[in-house]
Amino acid sequence: MVQELLLHTALGGQYFTFGERQRYLKLAEHIAKLPTACGPALVAGLLPRRGPLSTPWRHAASHRIAYERACQQMRQEKQQQEQRPKEKELELINKNNRVEVYYDDARTHENRLGDLLSSHDFEVALIGKLRCGSPVAPRAHFLLTNNLYKDLSLTSHEKNEKSFEEPNARVLFARAMKGLEACGYLNAVARKRLREYGMKTTRYVCIARQPSFAPDPLTSHNNRGMQELLLSWSPPWCFHVRKLFLTGPDLFVAHLMLLAYEKGYELLQDGMYKQSEGIRELISLKSEEDIFATLQLPYVHPFHRYAYCRLHNLM
Repeated sequence: MVQELLLHTALGGQYFTFGERQRYLKLAEHIAKLPTACGPALVAGLLPRRGPLSTPWRHAASHRIAYERACQQMRQEKQQQEQRPKEKELELINKNNRVEVYYDDARTHENRLGDLLSSHDFEVALIGKLRCGSPVAPRAHFLLTNNLYKDLSLTSHEKNEKSFEEPNARVLFARAMKGLEACGYLNAVARKRLREYGMKTTRYVCIARQPSFAPDPLTSHNNRGMQELLLSWSPPWCFHVRKLFLTGPDLFVAHLMLLAYEKGYELLQDGMYKQSEGIRELISLKSEEDIFATLQLPYVHPFHRYAYCRLHNLM
C-alpha cells in the first residue's frame, strides 16, 4: 500500500497536482509508521474522517485508495486464518497416514464423486498423469463442472478471464465441496487460489480414504491410508477443452494448438473458436473427441498421447 501511494506521489503533473502528490506522500509516511498490520488501524482511522485539515483521511482520493487496500488486506488475512487449521490438518495427515493414489483408486474416486454430485447436474472427470495411464501418482486431480446453466449458444466475445471466476460458478463449486465434506467422503478441505494458464482459479485440496476393492480379513476400514485429491472448476462451455489442457502432455496440447491455428481455429483454455468474418465464434463441443473431429484428426486416447509425441518427434 505504501509503495502504491508513493507511486501516485511520483506521477507527473498531468495526473495529479503538486498538492495532491504531497497528500499521497504524507499518507504513505503515516502508514509506514504503523506498528502492526495496517488493515484494522486504517479502517478504524478512515471511517470517522474527522480531525484537523492536516489529517490525511480528510482527502477523498487518498482516502479511497487506502480504504480499498485496507479492506482487501483484511479479507485476505481472514481467509488465511480460516485456511490455516485445515492446512495444518492436511500436513498432519500427509505425514502420518498418506498413501499414493493408484490408477484404480483414481477411477473409483471419479465414479464415487460423480455418483454423489450427479443429482445436482455436476460432471466429474479425472485429469492429469493418471488419466494418461500413469500407474501411480502422489495425488489425483479432478475437474468439475455444472451443466445446469450450460449455454453453448454463447459466441465469441464474452469468454474472457472473468468468466472463469464468475460468482455463480464460485458458489456452485463451494456448495459442491461443502456437500462432499458434509457427507463424510472428503476431509480437511482447504481452498487455494492460484494462477493457471494466465488466470486466477480456485482449487480445493482435500483428503479421502483409500477405496477398498475386495473384502480382506487382514485389512479393516480404519487402517486404510488417506489419499490427497485436487479438485478444480471449469465453466461448462470449456469443460472438454480444459480437460484436454489439464491432461496433457504439454507438448501434445501445443501440437494441437498449432494444427488448429493452421486450419483457421483457435484452441485456448477457455474454448475452441472459429474466426468467421471478423467474429470469433465459440464452437459447441459435447466431448473431447469433438475437438479432434473439428480438426479432422483421429482421436488419440490419453493412454497413447506420450507415444504419439515420441512417434512425431515432439519429445
